[in-house]
Amino acid sequence: VICYSRRVYGCRNARRRHISLCKNKKGGEHGVGKALLRKAVKEGGVKLDAYGKKLFNLYTSNGFESVSWTEWDSEYAPEDWLRAKAQGEAVEEESVVFYKYTGKSVDISYEEFKDNVLPSENYEAAQTIRDEEI
Repeated sequence: VICYSRRVYGCRNARRRHISLCKNKKGGEHGVGKALLRKAVKEGGVKLDAYGKKLFNLYTSNGFESVSWTEWDSEYAPEDWLRAKAQGEAVEEESVVFYKYTGKSVDISYEEFKDNVLPSENYEAAQTIRDEEI
């Protein structure tokens, strides 16, 4: 099961719309993430950020361009990551990639992106870079 939520910060300015997708670790139907991305964009979603490599191809093949990134920062760790770590599970400290919607598929690998774009100083800096391009 994949869920979708649209967070709107401040006014209803479309430039501020952020897409949030999450996946139930128990699995779900194939293609749901793609369908939810289309729905989010149709409703005005224009930006998102995601941890690491796993979702990079989903986003870049569905109209999102990777714009900036930053190294892992535990301050922004998701609750499920914190719980897993506290329980002694092996968890990855992945970079955070920031995306903007362009409507065009981008043919670049995660590794190429990180090789060609310098990391931002922190989460806020990477977020600002992305937001200024929207």
